[in-house]
Order: sequence, then C-alpha cells, then structure tokens
Amino acid sequence: MNEDIFQKNMEFAYIATNYRQYLQDNYTFNDDELDEKYETDMKDDYASITYRMYYVSAEQVDGEISDEAWAKAKEIADLLCAAKTEDEFAELVYENSGDRQSTYEDRDVTRHTYFAYSISANYNEWLVDESREPGDTTAIQVDTGYYVLYYID
Repeated sequence: MNEDIFQKNMEFAYIATNYRQYLQDNYTFNDDELDEKYETDMKDDYASITYRMYYVSAEQVDGEISDEAWAKAKEIADLLCAAKTEDEFAELVYENSGDRQSTYEDRDVTRHTYFAYSISANYNEWLVDESREPGDTTAIQVDTGYYVLYYID
C-alpha cells in the first residue's frame, strides 16, 4: 500500500463514519410511521400466540416405525384432537402420556405462549393461519410421530 492509497482509504472511512453519524442523528420516525411499519411488515411476526402442544411419538424398533406403531400414534393424536376444551386436552395428554405421566401432572406444561416468529416451523403455519379459531385442533405428522395442537388465541 502506498501513501496515495492510504490517504484515499482514510478519506473514504472519514466520509462513511460521518454519514453513519448523520443517519443515526437524523433518521427518526413519528408514531404514525412506526404504527404503519408494524401493521404492514411486523404484526404477524410479533403476534403472541397461545396454544397447547403435545408430541405423540411413534414407537421405533431398530430405528424403524411399523405400520402398527404409526396407527397407535395416530389413534392417540386423533383422540387429543377431539378435545373440546383446554382442560380436556390437558387431561387427555395426562391420560395418554404412558411412562411420562408424571411430567404431565401439572396440566399447564402443555400450554405455550410465544411470538409467531419463534414458533417451530413444523407447526407455525397452522398456528398463524388467519382462519384459526380458539378450540381448533390439528395433528401434524413429522418423521417420528405427530405434533398435536390445541389453539387458544
């Protein structure tokens, strides 16, 4: 690097630093602009969603899941999907959680509230669907079982 190149780099750095400072000092939003930005670009991502979720695992033997194991997992998933209330869903989870029953003694362990952007891609699309109504349920099949969801709000 010679002195001319060094001087050009320093001038560029000086201009960039001053421009950054100018933007920081002068780039402001009023409340209406912030509200509009939120409504058009961020509302869905920062919506708070409350739901109950339980994972029904299909039993594997030597890394394989038999048709019978899938059928049993689906049967439990369908039973949970038939829940009419949150409490019924939580109770059915407790009753059908097998050797993990002690985990679900606290019925609120299946209740979750998260921002939409932070919810697993496995079931985010279903939860953020605008047609979703409180009490809606679904079972979403994945590689090793079903996520069973009960939408609250």
